[in-house]
Amino acid sequence: SQNSDNSYNRYFYEYKFANVLSEVPAVMNGFAMSTCIYCLKQKGSGDFNREHVVPKSFGHYTTNSPIIRCVCNDCNSYFGNTHDRILARDSWEGFNRYLAGIKPLDEIANFARRRVVFTSAVPGEWHGVKLRLISDANGLAVEPVPQVGMLNGNTQKWEFYTSEELDILPSETIDHIRGALELKVFFHGNTEKSQVIDALGAKNIPFEEKTILPHIPLDRDGYGEVEVKYSFDLLIHRAICKIAFNFLAWRMDRDFVLRDDFNDVRDFVRDGKLPEPHIVCVTSEPIFLDDSVTIRQTDGHIITLNWSRRTLDIISKVSLFNHLTYEVVLSRNYSGPWRPDLRVGRLFEHRNGSIREVHATSLL
Repeated sequence: SQNSDNSYNRYFYEYKFANVLSEVPAVMNGFAMSTCIYCLKQKGSGDFNREHVVPKSFGHYTTNSPIIRCVCNDCNSYFGNTHDRILARDSWEGFNRYLAGIKPLDEIANFARRRVVFTSAVPGEWHGVKLRLISDANGLAVEPVPQVGMLNGNTQKWEFYTSEELDILPSETIDHIRGALELKVFFHGNTEKSQVIDALGAKNIPFEEKTILPHIPLDRDGYGEVEVKYSFDLLIHRAICKIAFNFLAWRMDRDFVLRDDFNDVRDFVRDGKLPEPHIVCVTSEPIFLDDSVTIRQTDGHIITLNWSRRTLDIISKVSLFNHLTYEVVLSRNYSGPWRPDLRVGRLFEHRNGSIREVHATSLL
């Protein structure tokens, strides 16, 4: 991951409760009118509802949860069906909801696995096989998804494709599978076995069952290594930017975030218009001063706002579950008056529902 020098401050936290800032809407022709901070359309007060800074899918908070009322219903609904849904159901942060107990393990089958891929790291016949998570009496477990393994004659390495992927593979890849030196089929149960065989048949890929592979080798305690790969595409970036921008709107006010200085992040979140240069950087660097890359003092969510070191950029850092840190440039070379009250942070303790204030401290 790339490092950024956008922000020079690290944070510590104190046990103080957060405050919610209020807003006063404009009045036009006797009716309260407000401007949505994303689509910039003026609408009546009835067209706005509550928007949580941290999506409810990442915890419920009892002490003044940051809520804004400057996102219109249309934008709110759109974000809920896209950004928030993908972040909760198909991202590394979404997977951590199960590990943290926000979501019950018996619902892990609902996790999408497109942006987070699990494969077997056990050496031998099972190495690289794609896996899915299941829950059992001992917690999380894995089993193979329906797939075919192909021995690539050029690389002498095994490549694996799920039955769903077979439907969308380019013809040249299908030709490679047809001419493979060896094929292996993985499944769980006879129904899934038929699913893979039928998918191969639909692509005119011959398969003849000759031997049955031994069960995946595990250690004496019944465990085996699993490799996890996760990706961060633009929709994940947009979802994180929305959290950061909403936090800015909560901390400051509607008029502040309606400034043209924030059009890049606004257009990126709402319409996917990619700024140049990009405004999101993902890093493993922790936000809290006393944390390290490998040791974290909390698995709560952290959001901060600050000014950059050398310019008038406004920077937000977002770390869900205090794992990966997203640095978001909310504004480059902010043109308005200096606002020292912008420097702020919050720690969202999802395990007990509390929200605590964090304060910036310069690095020594």
